Amino acid sequence: MGKGELRAQIEKLEQVNTKLRAKNREAGREAKLSANRIAELGKQVAQLERRLKPKAARVESPEKLSKTKTSKQRGLKVVPGGGVLSGASNAENTSLDRDAKTAGEAEAASYTNRPRT
Repeated sequence: MGKGELRAQIEKLEQVNTKLRAKNREAGREAKLSANRIAELGKQVAQLERRLKPKAARVESPEKLSKTKTSKQRGLKVVPGGGVLSGASNAENTSLDRDAKTAGEAEAASYTNRPRT
């Protein structure tokens, strides 16, 4: 190899080295930006979690829970299948359901019997 070829290789390698250093600087900047963004998102998550905690505490506060009546206090009997029975009101609900169903069927029939315009 002659001096000219060696100088050409050195220049080529210096150019590659310069490009790699520029890429390295750019990657470092991107890493810093990403780290800052991650920190911002972490702060936002912490703020949102703090906002949620007071709301969850309000929902679970014993004062509000004590004001609601349990099924025993309302005179209802819980059935093992997940249903709730109450003597007279159950029969009333059944007749109300039947009336509502009949009214709904009549209304649906009135829609189907209308002439199309």
